[in-house]
Amino acid sequence: MPNLTSLVLDSNAISSIEEGDFGGLPNLTTLSLYTNSISALDSTMFNGLTLLSSLDLSYNQISGIASNTFTSLPALTSLKLHHNTISSIADGAFN
Repeated sequence: MPNLTSLVLDSNAISSIEEGDFGGLPNLTTLSLYTNSISALDSTMFNGLTLLSSLDLSYNQISGIASNTFTSLPALTSLKLHHNTISSIADGAFN
């Protein structure tokens, strides 16, 4: 689905995202993962989504954000992380 620009996966039971899960979506600009069970973010989750400008990870179970998590998202202008249990943000998480 290389032409897809918006993907909404809200209110599912997604608990993790692995490197390459969004590999076939090079034109994705909006990704919503609102109200899932994602517990951690790491630096490989969003590789290949260079056009992504909006990411909603609200209402998950995110407790930590690894270093360089958002480095592969140069077009990101909107990031929603509210209503999580974030207790750890590594140095460089928002580089």
